[in-house]
Amino acid sequence: LQARIRTGWGDAALNANIARTLSGLGRDAEALRMARLAYRADPAIAMTTRVYGTMLLKGGDAAAAGDLLRKAMKLMPNDAEVASEYKTALAAGR
Repeated sequence: LQARIRTGWGDAALNANIARTLSGLGRDAEALRMARLAYRADPAIAMTTRVYGTMLLKGGDAAAAGDLLRKAMKLMPNDAEVASEYKTALAAGR
């Protein structure tokens, strides 16, 4: 909360990390909202793209998740976890 007070709601990396934390706590709706804020704040950051894609996949939106995770793969071509999540999104979208 102190970091949020200092940086505000527009800090993409902070919002992405909050989304990951909320997801780990099982607070998926809040996690998705924070991931969306993170991505909208800076869609060029690989981590925010990946986190938003992951939260969409977890929420059942495989098509949108696949689009974002494909973009994340281009931003992080050597990240095996992103490639795995992308494959999961493709399989879930069928």
